Formats: sequence, C-alpha cells, structure tokens
Amino acid sequence: MSDDFFTKLEGLLSSQDAAYSDAASFVASLGIPSASVAILDNGSISAHTFSTVGDGTDTLFQACSISKPMAGLATMKLIEEGKLQLDDTLPHLVEPDVWAILSQGAGPEKLALLETVTLTQLLSHTAGFSIHGFQGYVPGATLPTVREILIGRSPANTRPIELTGLPGFCHSYSGGGFTVLQLVLEKAAQLPFPKLMQKLVLDPLGMTRSFYALQPEEKDYASAYFTGYTPADVPAVNIPEQAAAGLWTTPSDLLKAVHAVQLSLSAGEGEITYLRREIAQQMLTEVDGGYGLSWRAPRDKGDGFGHSGQNWPGWICFAFGYADLKSFLGDAPEGADPLLTGCGISIMTNSCEGAEGAMKIVEAIGYLKGWPNHPQITAARWVPLQAVGTETPTDWKEWTGTWVDDDKRVFTVAHNSAGQPTFLFAKLPPLRLVPAAIVPEVYSGKGSSIDLRIPALEMMIRLGWNGEARIVQVWYGGNLSVTDLKKAD
Repeated sequence: MSDDFFTKLEGLLSSQDAAYSDAASFVASLGIPSASVAILDNGSISAHTFSTVGDGTDTLFQACSISKPMAGLATMKLIEEGKLQLDDTLPHLVEPDVWAILSQGAGPEKLALLETVTLTQLLSHTAGFSIHGFQGYVPGATLPTVREILIGRSPANTRPIELTGLPGFCHSYSGGGFTVLQLVLEKAAQLPFPKLMQKLVLDPLGMTRSFYALQPEEKDYASAYFTGYTPADVPAVNIPEQAAAGLWTTPSDLLKAVHAVQLSLSAGEGEITYLRREIAQQMLTEVDGGYGLSWRAPRDKGDGFGHSGQNWPGWICFAFGYADLKSFLGDAPEGADPLLTGCGISIMTNSCEGAEGAMKIVEAIGYLKGWPNHPQITAARWVPLQAVGTETPTDWKEWTGTWVDDDKRVFTVAHNSAGQPTFLFAKLPPLRLVPAAIVPEVYSGKGSSIDLRIPALEMMIRLGWNGEARIVQVWYGGNLSVTDLKKAD
C-alpha cells in the first residue's frame, strides 16, 4: 500500500477542527501524543505514526494485554509439538513448587477444584483465577519473581493469585490466570519466558522489534502520558507478569502475528504455515464471553479475531484481523458475502486517554478503505469522526419525524432552512447533522445505514432498520451507550 492512503487519513484527521493545523495536533487533542498505526492489506503491512513528540513507526510501545494472545501462540506451538494438551490439568502443568504455592492453604473442596483446572480454561479466562490486571513497577523498584507474585508476597504489589470461581463456570478475565500460564510455558519449554517466546513466536514470525524488557541501549520507545500533553509521573513501568502484559512491540510486528494466524486458518492440505489449520481453528473457537483461546473471537459475529490492551500509567492499544470464523464453526449461511482475508489494523498509543482517539482512527481507516465493520475486539461503541466534505445521502429524509425511546422521551429528525438534517431532543434547540466517518451497518434487503455525527457533541445518529421497520439509534460517547428509538405512534 502506498503513502496515498495515509495522506487521505492525514487529511481526514486534520479537517476535523480548524483549531489544529495538522493531524498530529488534532490527535493530541483527543488525548494522544503518539498514535502508531499499522495496516495489513491483502498481506502487505504499511505503517504511519501521528506524533507531536517525535515517535515513529519503529518506536516501541507496551502491548499491554495483547501480550496474552502472543503467549497463546506459544502455547499452541507447544501443543503442536506434543509438549502440552488442552485438557492437561494444573497439577501436571506446573512445577511441584508452583503447585505447592497454588494449593497452599486450600481446604479439601478448593483443592479438588484446583486439580480440575485445564489449559483450555487458563487460555480462555474460564479457570476462575483472581486478579484482573497488573499495575507494574516503577523504574528502580525491586521486581518480584513470578512465584512471589503468585503468593502476593512483598515486593509484589498485588494480592495472591487464587482460585475464586468454579473452573469452567464462566468467562472472568484474569491476568492472574495468564501469569500461571507463564509458568506452565516455562515448564513445558524448559526455557525462561522471554527465550521461549523468542524461539516459538518472535523469531519465526520475524517480529524483530518485539521484546519483554527494554535494554539499556534501547532509546526508541514511547514515554507514557496522562493526556495528549501531560507526561506521566514515570515514562514506563516494568511488567514481570510478562505473559499477561509485558511485551514491548510495534503495530507492524503485531500484524505479523495476526497475518500468520490468518494464513494458518486458510492453509490448504499439506501447506506449511505457522500453525496447522486445525490448531488455528481451535484457538479461535469461542469458549465463553467472546473469547477463544487467548484471542477475542466472538462466534456470533464470526468475522475476525483480535485483542485490546491497557497498562498504567499510559498505554492503550488494539489489534485485529479479519477472518471467516463461521465457515469452520458450521455457522456460515448460504450466499454469505465473503469476508476480507489478509487484512487488519493495529494501533498503539502512549496515553491513558488513548482509547477514544484510537478507535476513532480505527473507524476512519475502515471507512476510507471501504472495509466491513471491524471485528468486535471491544464491546464499546465509540462515536466516529466527521466525514468532512462528504455529501449526506438524500434518503435520510425518509427518517424524518418523531421518535421515542423506551421511556417515551421524544426525539425529532427534521431539517433546517437550508434543507440539512437536524436532530432535536425534547424541547432543546435543534442540532446540525453531518456524515460520519464510520463503516455503515448493512441490513439484509434494505441497504446500508445512514450515519450522521452531531458536530457540537460526542454523539452520532444511525438511521437504520429492524426487520421491516425503520429505527433510529443514538450513540453517545460520554457513556459509550447506544439507545434505540422507534417511530412515535
């Protein structure tokens, strides 16, 4: 892909607000000093960085929880090698001293449950282990060993990792479970975690800008910020919980992993890919809560896989790839439109305020590329950017009139004196609507949604369908909500 696409993206970003002279300045106003973007298009990766602080496409960012599916890839490789099986249980997966830590103080009932925890459950966040995430350790702080983290003993800054739920009962996101997995992998590979990841994932996939610790000579890494302008108290923290959140990398390297999975999914009989096809399919089959084995891969949508991540004090990132999951799950309807293959997006930011801006950029990329809605790597629905310079489709007028929500509050789709669409809530003044830079929803037999931003607010109006009935959706970025409206009687 040439630089022409990023020129278009720069133009869209810089056109949002006349107060900002260029795209990087506008991105900073969204809370992000550096947004590093990579795009996978038909197997080819290109990258660009929007930065007011000098970061570039080779600058390292913390991958945060995207570290988890990278550890998942190593797990699946060890399964291929016959060193692990998905139904292996915890007493057989960890060293005796680790089992002693995990079972310490457990009564007969909890011990019996611990003995049933499987590798599948660790990978899918259904094992029932505690600790959602980790805050890391400031530079100069004494780092705990992984075993000390399990116990919750000083210098660890988290409580003990314990079984708190029924194994297999439900999805409960657990960085603690992936810290147990870190020790499982070390036992199976007989290597320290960074070395086994180098051997099984980073080297085979050519992820040459990916590391589990910053080396003293490394200078090209992003520093954490609280906002687009205010540096965090420390430039970065150290993460000994490496499988859960410890990878430093670039968006381009993450897309190398994404593409390797895509190629594995589509491999023909006897074709050599990173993973055998059946192993890749197993990895992306949903277990519970929208997660397969380490990746988010919701079965109901079935259009791809990915993961998001957030580390304190200032890192937020997303990565995903399109894939036809329904075909191997037996859910593909006849005549379904083919999904993109060999395509995906990764974005990494160095701000704790980066989620909103990052997803606006992701939506804008899909919009400019004309790609389908991106796979659901996050349940939140962010309000997109304005599609400046785009004409509003004339058939928006078919939605004019009065609408109500479940609480019978009144909304009105109307027009101003110039014939432009407006939106009114109750007796408040009318608000102008303009085209939104988002991939439209496609309705069977009805065409696509008409998506209109309210420029004055973080809100969008989607004019769409529910079966044969027209509907209006109100998207609000303030609480990431979507409210459905129906035509007033």
